Amino acid sequence: MRIKNRILCGVLMLLTAACSEKAVEPFDARAYGLEIISAESVRAHMKILAADDMRGREAGTEDYNKAAAYVAAQFEQLGLKPAGTEGYYQNIPFLRSVLKDDTASLNVTVDGNTTELAYLEDFLAYGDYNRL
Repeated sequence: MRIKNRILCGVLMLLTAACSEKAVEPFDARAYGLEIISAESVRAHMKILAADDMRGREAGTEDYNKAAAYVAAQFEQLGLKPAGTEGYYQNIPFLRSVLKDDTASLNVTVDGNTTELAYLEDFLAYGDYNRL
């Protein structure tokens, strides 16, 4: 009886192997990327993301959300699996500092002598050159 079971198991294994599909070639992400990424496609995406109507895409703004939605749609179109906490998105807290032009000042103390500097007259402390 044991010999019949072993022969039956062997035949079933051979049949299963014979009926299975050929091994799937591993996915070559690099080759696929080289196929679909071109100078023209990069230029087109940059044109959209750098367009004036995106207005700089500052984090936490509606323009930022618009750019993020565009990128998420591109990921989906490429068939990428979402890896964020909310689909393609991963929310993180933002801290924002706001400089009040009318009350900003800077005190510099050297050898016990303090000098108060006026914002926009004696110093600049903001990285957005469009604001000046």
